[in-house]
Amino acid sequence: MLEVKRAVFKHNQRMKALEKLCLSGAYRAGEILDEGELYSIKSSLPCWREGVKYEPLCAVTYDSRVYKCIQAHTSVSSWVPTDTPTLWELVVPEHEGSLRDPVPAMDGLRYFKDKYYLENDTLYLCVRDDTGDGTVLYTLPSTLVDDYFVIVK
Repeated sequence: MLEVKRAVFKHNQRMKALEKLCLSGAYRAGEILDEGELYSIKSSLPCWREGVKYEPLCAVTYDSRVYKCIQAHTSVSSWVPTDTPTLWELVVPEHEGSLRDPVPAMDGLRYFKDKYYLENDTLYLCVRDDTGDGTVLYTLPSTLVDDYFVIVK
């Protein structure tokens, strides 16, 4: 029964996000939807393609992940979202970043000072933010201990 309730809840979240996007008439999903809403409509987002003009805040899927464009560009084969941190930002489901609800660590994620991240059952606290608006890092916390992170447990 709990699984059915979770499935209904996820479906309702997805439908609300899609309705919000459709009613706005906006081309750029990231302008209207937060990260959790974007992730909930993952299967409805377009796949990244070469030769497409992308504008800031538009969202795509690539390699089973959701990305939000952060700089206008026309895509070329070597500018895939996983390899171009100046063009794309990884979108993940929302987590508080607290001890109780740490954010799963991933390469390409925007990390925020004073938030907690979980990598392979190890908890890290981010202690540095280069911009004041989070820092996108294309490496995991375990490789940046004493620079961006401290191990909590």
